[in-house]
Formats: sequence, structure tokens, C-alpha cells
Amino acid sequence: MKRTSINITCFVALIISLAGFGINDAYAQEASISFTVSQNPVPTGSRVNLIVTFTNCQPKENSLDRPQIPGLKYLGGPSVSQQFQSINFKSTSTHSYTYTYQVISKVDVKIPQLKIATNKGVKNSEGFLLKVVERGANNK
Repeated sequence: MKRTSINITCFVALIISLAGFGINDAYAQEASISFTVSQNPVPTGSRVNLIVTFTNCQPKENSLDRPQIPGLKYLGGPSVSQQFQSINFKSTSTHSYTYTYQVISKVDVKIPQLKIATNKGVKNSEGFLLKVVERGANNK
């Protein structure tokens, strides 16, 4: 009788654990991408990091072409980082790709919207303006 009780307890614990994985997925945030910079405004000639972050998705085939942006000279990257977080049954995973560029423009640089194929479909980021200031200018 005692052996049967242990088996039932183990079986119930297994069912609860497996159900928890399904609940975790159900409460995960929606998939998205974002495109940000390490600083804005930035002086002409300075380095700036452009970061493409995938939330709850990954680039299709786990590769990402580096963004070509007029006014910025590619220096290196990507540096890739990953993070997973689960709080109160809500899971979030992020994959970030960081590219380093040098600002060669003397005028503001338009950072375009990105449209990237992911494992959760095609996702879009917002475009924005990278404000370029003269070196030594007050950057506030």
C-alpha cells in the first residue's frame, strides 16, 4: 500500500510540473524586436553601439545581417547576449545583438525601421533619429 501511495504522489507531482510548463508558455509576453542605441545624442567621430533586441523570439535560422546605415561606419560585432527570466509564471527571453559603429555624419542620422524574419513570424522595430552634435558640444 505504501509503494502505491509513493507512485501516485510522484505521478501527481509529474503532472503538476508538466502543466506548469504549459502555463508558463501561455503567460509569456508577445514576441517583438527593438532597435536602440547606446547614447543619443552622439558627437561626430564617436563610437556608438546599435542594439537589436529580440524579445520572446529569435532571428530565423539564428543569424542576423548587420544593419547598413548611411552616416555610420561599421567597426565590429555583433556581440551576442541571451537572457531568460521567469517571474510569477511569466517568462521572458531576450537575445541581443550589439554592433559598434563610428559616426561619420555631421548631420542627424535616420535609423531605419527594421523588418526581420523570426521564428515567430516577421517582426518590425521602430525607426528613430540619431542626433549628431559637434565634438565638444554640450550634449544635453
